[in-house]
Amino acid sequence: MAASVRRPHRFSKEVYALAKQDILEVMKKCQFASDVQDDEWDDLFTCVQNSTEDDGYHLMKRLEDNKCIEGSLQDAEELDAISEILRRNHEQVTKDWVRVNGIAIPYSIGDVVKFRHGGVIMTGKVHKIDAEMARLTVEAEGRRGKPIVCVEDVEKE
Repeated sequence: MAASVRRPHRFSKEVYALAKQDILEVMKKCQFASDVQDDEWDDLFTCVQNSTEDDGYHLMKRLEDNKCIEGSLQDAEELDAISEILRRNHEQVTKDWVRVNGIAIPYSIGDVVKFRHGGVIMTGKVHKIDAEMARLTVEAEGRRGKPIVCVEDVEKE
């Protein structure tokens, strides 16, 4: 089942647009903030936005390497908050995407489904349904744990 519009990614522009003010607030708490001119904040935000990492250490390193910021361990710890901001905003953007696109889950608990997980096609029973995020928790055959799978990546067995 494929949605008409792709599911938003954690590092998508929509997520960053929603998170921008919170991310800038975190960055302005850092020690390096006193060296930043008012017209440089958008460039710093773009540098963070273009990262594929969201932990404080890697974000601080990226800012140091690309924007000549001299950061500290304390700054990296402050920047760790960006990970939670992105997680929270990604969840909200995904819920909006589900609602706007009318994504429905055509499966019930106990249905046997086929899905791809870690590059492997697996079969399992639907254990839990998260309609708001359009995800299923699946009890996969021959596997410990229960992978969480996006509904658009699942087919009825």
